[in-house]
Amino acid sequence: MSSPSDQEGKTLTAINLSLSLAMDLAHTVLLVDADMHRPAVHRVFGMELVPGLTEYLFDNAPLAQLLIHPGIGRFVFLPGGGRSRTRPRRSRHRE
Repeated sequence: MSSPSDQEGKTLTAINLSLSLAMDLAHTVLLVDADMHRPAVHRVFGMELVPGLTEYLFDNAPLAQLLIHPGIGRFVFLPGGGRSRTRPRRSRHRE
């Protein structure tokens, strides 16, 4: 899901679609929170910031340990992660 603006319901829409698909017992659904700046899927499930995609990509954390199974059908999600995703600040002064 993507859109040009914030607060347009992308996270909630992605979660609802994933949950609907996961209720079919023939399929497992993996939702990946790939918002590297403001991950939000974990908050919908009442969780604090937890390790996820950023730890998998940057720290080589094992994927199986990062997946969250909230107990809803065959729904699984990979949180955005808790690792700092900010860029180092550049000095305005050159030395």
